[in-house]
Amino acid sequence: MPGLGTLAGTALLLSCGDGGTEPPAPEPPRATTVAVTPATVELTGATVRLSAQVLDQNGQAMAGAAVAWSSSDVAVAMVDGAGLVTGVATGTAVIEATSGTAAGSATVRVVPTVSVAFAEDSVRVVEGQEVAVGIRYRIGELDSALPIQVSVRDEDAEAEDYELSETGLEIPAGTSAEGTLDFVVSARTDYAFAEGDERLALQLVAPDANRVEVGGPLAVAIADAAVTACQGVTLRATPPEPAGAEGQVVSITSEWLQAADRVAMEWLGPYGTPIPGKEHHPNFQRGIVRPTRPSFHLADWRIEPAAGTVRHAMMIEWPKDAELALRFRSTSESCGGEPVARCRSDGCVLTR
Repeated sequence: MPGLGTLAGTALLLSCGDGGTEPPAPEPPRATTVAVTPATVELTGATVRLSAQVLDQNGQAMAGAAVAWSSSDVAVAMVDGAGLVTGVATGTAVIEATSGTAAGSATVRVVPTVSVAFAEDSVRVVEGQEVAVGIRYRIGELDSALPIQVSVRDEDAEAEDYELSETGLEIPAGTSAEGTLDFVVSARTDYAFAEGDERLALQLVAPDANRVEVGGPLAVAIADAAVTACQGVTLRATPPEPAGAEGQVVSITSEWLQAADRVAMEWLGPYGTPIPGKEHHPNFQRGIVRPTRPSFHLADWRIEPAAGTVRHAMMIEWPKDAELALRFRSTSESCGGEPVARCRSDGCVLTR
């Protein structure tokens, strides 16, 4: 029979074994945070690389954790599987890095690689003169020269009324640079006058509009210049304007400057039914004989000296659908071809 001591020891051992517990197994690491750096980017060049660090629930880095990349707007910026972001067009995109259920993001603002615009919104040039036009550019990053075209967008001026010295220019390659390109707009002289300003709009065209920011159009006004009727005789006038209660008559304010002797002006018309209620200026009667009365009204005719010339200032009214014609003649050779100024409701032209 076993001794009491032996039984007591066995009981003690069994009692110690039944009361013990195993420590819990550690929780496996799981991604809870994804930190993307840099968090904000202004992309001036072609690409930028982002990095992502995955942290577990204990704030410890998870080396080798798989990360998936995506862009909120692939039309603005694309991203590959390694976090390399490529700018596509100006704008803002959110680049997201995902690991398991955790995600982090960075904001990428894609700015133009080149900004280009006219230095001014508008210019005015007088016929027979020219004006220099500047094109300003700012480069973020440009690997090779960028061609820029100058084209005509809208116009009421005729193509023969103006000339552009350049229609194709190049912005040089560079990084973080700015500068100015220049070209010239020339307004050609013609025999039309009293038309008012003729207009056209120039625009800049870039081959890569996605990353090139192009400014607005340039408004060009071509102003009338005086025309030369004879040697020493110039003509100018304001555009015709409606006159009379029903707008059936047009009015023009004109002047001609005479520096040469023996030049006379002859009225060629219109003749026919006089304008009702209009009297003719006394100067009109001098040396002019016609079988019928004129159908225009010479409202004013002033002759006065002006800086070595004689200035004739006239205000004339005539029927809207008719043509007013004034011929210049000379006993010398100064008025070869006997030029005629012909005016209608939309302006005047000098013919020979």
